[in-house]
Amino acid sequence: MVDNHVEGEVDPSYLHWFFDQAPFKVMPEGSARELRDQEEEIEVRIKQARLEVERNYRSTLYILSNDLKNAREELAQRDAIFKERALWSNKRGNIAKRFTSYQAEVAIKRNQWMGERDELHNQIEEFQAHEEDLTHTVGTTQRMVAELSREYGGGQMTSASTDRELD
Repeated sequence: MVDNHVEGEVDPSYLHWFFDQAPFKVMPEGSARELRDQEEEIEVRIKQARLEVERNYRSTLYILSNDLKNAREELAQRDAIFKERALWSNKRGNIAKRFTSYQAEVAIKRNQWMGERDELHNQIEEFQAHEEDLTHTVGTTQRMVAELSREYGGGQMTSASTDRELD
C-alpha cells in the first residue's frame, strides 16, 4: 500500500517512484496528435465492425428466413400429396385384391414421408434456434460496440442510425 493507514505515513519506496514521474503537461507535441489519430482510428474501426455485424446478421437472417419458408412450403406440399394419395386409394375399385400389398406400400411411403416431415420440422426448429442465437449475438455485439464507443469517446449509435448507414 502507498499509505500506511495505521501510522498515517507514506511508504518511502513509493516516494521515489512518485517524484520521478514526468509532469502531465510535458508531452511531446506528436503525442496528442497520435492520441487523436488513434481515437479516430478506433472510432472508424468500431463503425466498420458495427456495419459488418449488421450486414452479416441481415444476410444470415435473410437466408434462414428463406430456408424456413421453403421448408414450410415443402412440408405443406408433402402433406397435400399424402392426403391426395390417401383419398385416391380409398376410391379405387379393386382394393380387396390389392389391399395387402398396397397397404404395405402406403405404410412404407407414409413412414418415409413422416420421417421426412419430422426432419423438416427439426430443421425448422434448428433454423428458429439459430435465428434466436443470431438475434442474441447481434444484441450482445451492439451493446459491446456501444460500450466501446462510449469508452473511447464516440457517440452512441441507435439501431435506426445503424440502419441508415447500411442503406
